[in-house]
Amino acid sequence: GELNIGEALSYGWNKFVQYIGQIIVIVLVIFAVQLVFSIVSQVLTRNGGVGAIIVGMAVAAIGWVVGLVLQAGLIRAGLAVTRGETPEVGMLFQTANLGPFIIASILVGLLFFVGLLACCIGAVVVAIFTLFYGYFVIDKSAEPVDSITSSFKLVRDNFGTVLLFASIGEILAERS
Repeated sequence: GELNIGEALSYGWNKFVQYIGQIIVIVLVIFAVQLVFSIVSQVLTRNGGVGAIIVGMAVAAIGWVVGLVLQAGLIRAGLAVTRGETPEVGMLFQTANLGPFIIASILVGLLFFVGLLACCIGAVVVAIFTLFYGYFVIDKSAEPVDSITSSFKLVRDNFGTVLLFASIGEILAERS
């Protein structure tokens, strides 16, 4: 059937309100973990020589990987909500499909970088067409390249709707 934007936004809002406590805890855990890695990395790189910088960069790299684990977990939590399940903090640290997710994230990052080199508009195109790669990896166990291809096809086949949702999401994010 045809997607009704109003119904979709209403559904999303109602689910958000229904699970507001769990969502707040999940977001706070993500924020706290990222903050710890950021502070430790900065402290290490600020107060030392080459060795400290290398250790600080290693901590930052580990933080980046942990960030991807948390991002995959956030997708898991979102998918749980759409299935009518309660999102839980433990979902942030599950490792199912994590390898393919990290590889796909690296590929998307590289595509984004190439897009930046192509007068920035390429980066916007990459960002829009790869919006859903993580969902294909986490929910459908897709391989990294297949997840990017599937996201591209989904966006291509529903471009107007995806662009509208992405625009509404960006507007709501700016207001909060």
